[in-house]
Amino acid sequence: MPIAVLFVEGNLESELLNPVFEGMPTLKQGGSKNGLRPRVRTERQENKIEAGYLRDRILILTHQTISRNQLLTTLLKDLSP
Repeated sequence: MPIAVLFVEGNLESELLNPVFEGMPTLKQGGSKNGLRPRVRTERQENKIEAGYLRDRILILTHQTISRNQLLTTLLKDLSP
């Protein structure tokens, strides 16, 4: 399933990624890097939302197996002409 919400540490990540993702997935500030994983776990388990997080600018897709090609396709699909 595609990621619906991507939690990031701060404003810099949001400012850089919002123009790239154009709102899909939705970017939300999730707090410090140590708080991102528990936040995503809560979103997935309690709120049933497909969520991932960006920590130290590394994309972490929890509870998913995804190949490098699938990741690149997902990240770049909207950038194709």
